Amino acid sequence: MKNKYLFSFLIVFVFLAVNAFAQTSIVINDPAKDDKPATPTAAEENLIKRSVLPKVRKIWSADACTEDFSVAGTAAGAFSKPNSNQTLIFYQYCQ
Repeated sequence: MKNKYLFSFLIVFVFLAVNAFAQTSIVINDPAKDDKPATPTAAEENLIKRSVLPKVRKIWSADACTEDFSVAGTAAGAFSKPNSNQTLIFYQYCQ
């Protein structure tokens, strides 16, 4: 009978220990790290102003804010296809 409780306790302990070690911290943004902000190239910025900005103007035209378009940053990676070279551009339109 004692062995049954001991075995059950060990099983529960192993599951809890595995869950405790599986939880780790991931740093998303470190304000203390001195990174220079990534800026888009002139070609990327022209592409945004030519294709994205007119669509955004149409959507936000009824809003009560003034247009204040600025690029906030970029991120490179594979976002929609594996092993691809893509650039994600963050922008702000209205403050």
